[in-house]
Amino acid sequence: MWLRELWENAATAGWSSGQLEARHKVELIPHYAEKLGWTSVSTRAGEGPVSVLRPVAQTRARAETMSSVHGLDAQPLHVDGSHMLRPPDVVVLFSEEPNETPTRVWKPEARGRNREAAQHGLFLVGTGRSAFVAPTLDRDGKRWRYDPVIMRPADERARTIAAHLDSTSVLHAQDVRWEDKNGILIIDNRKIMHGRAAVAEGDEGRKLIRMAFYLGDKS
Repeated sequence: MWLRELWENAATAGWSSGQLEARHKVELIPHYAEKLGWTSVSTRAGEGPVSVLRPVAQTRARAETMSSVHGLDAQPLHVDGSHMLRPPDVVVLFSEEPNETPTRVWKPEARGRNREAAQHGLFLVGTGRSAFVAPTLDRDGKRWRYDPVIMRPADERARTIAAHLDSTSVLHAQDVRWEDKNGILIIDNRKIMHGRAAVAEGDEGRKLIRMAFYLGDKS
């Protein structure tokens, strides 16, 4: 199955991109994912597991979103669903039309002092009654959680790893370009971080379809 092959590449490298063939309708991706044992998950309150991403100016954006802070400028790299107790394992992005605004991806590594800070520094995640505290890297050192918009450092170790992630991602992120029709990008969401580059001139109408999944026993 084509989705399994793309995921196997993503699980090794952190991401995998390609072009969705005409016979594989984007609307059927959740069906193909279910056959792999994946479970669809919503990452935005009030929305289903399939959402549409469009560039939004700060003045028009919902509060506590990337766009409310960064508008049409470059987004900091992040893990989708970091505000959730369990962020999704897989994120699928699809663009029917080419555009000039790449998605940036980066595979973080933490060693020594940074690793200790990543696993033990605590962040306040979210606001209000649903807020909780969490580190950026889980205890087994395999799964990341990070979003500088909704995660606030609660101690010095958290401030150390936040500064490391923000500065290093800017220097070492790679561009995944949407040069072809029906482009698809599959992201190992707990292994790498991603974000949109600054919106290119003429890309104000850019549209990506996003889907998120939890892996199941069959994956």
